[in-house]
Amino acid sequence: MMFYLLRRIIPILLAFALISTCTTVSTSLSEGAFTVRKVAVLKFEVSGGEEWEEDFTGAFMHHLMSNTKWQIIERQHLNKIFQEQKFSASGAVDQETAQKIGKILGVDTIILGYGSASNYTNKKGDLIPELVERFSIRVINVANGAIVIKARKTPGIDWTPGNVAKLILGLGLIWSKDDLYRTSNVYDNVAKKMAKDVGKGLMKMDKVAR
Repeated sequence: MMFYLLRRIIPILLAFALISTCTTVSTSLSEGAFTVRKVAVLKFEVSGGEEWEEDFTGAFMHHLMSNTKWQIIERQHLNKIFQEQKFSASGAVDQETAQKIGKILGVDTIILGYGSASNYTNKKGDLIPELVERFSIRVINVANGAIVIKARKTPGIDWTPGNVAKLILGLGLIWSKDDLYRTSNVYDNVAKKMAKDVGKGLMKMDKVAR
């Protein structure tokens, strides 16, 4: 009887999974055109995740480079400039300071990011490390200091068709909610999703400008 019900229910649930998506990352763009050539990403600031925030920044830069054609300023060069000019290297700087940094670096785009690490524990009570709870990204137009893109990551599981299918097909035995939570929030996957959205937004604005 149970097998019969599963045969009837699973195809319906899978069909629903394929047409529904609920993600924890959202992005908004300002109106207008914006030419992009050189981009600088300031070190992300993650409260409670200080030991891996540098790697999180590097992951974002890697995925941004994979999705776009622009020149991304190397971290070593950024750090040298920050030391010489005595600027803060974190993503929590204000827009005016970010604009000044961008002009010194000779870039047209500055990307800032800040947020907090997750304290999520599994069923055994063990802390799952390297997870992002909340995170915000601001993309600054260096020419006028305006925010052209905002991206925001909120807590929770990305209920993408793939994750829903995993939970259904695995019946909670192969892939648990803990597994899906980790996959949705581990910093490398968050960096990949946010870099993809930010890159798409910049490409759209750059295309209009050209």
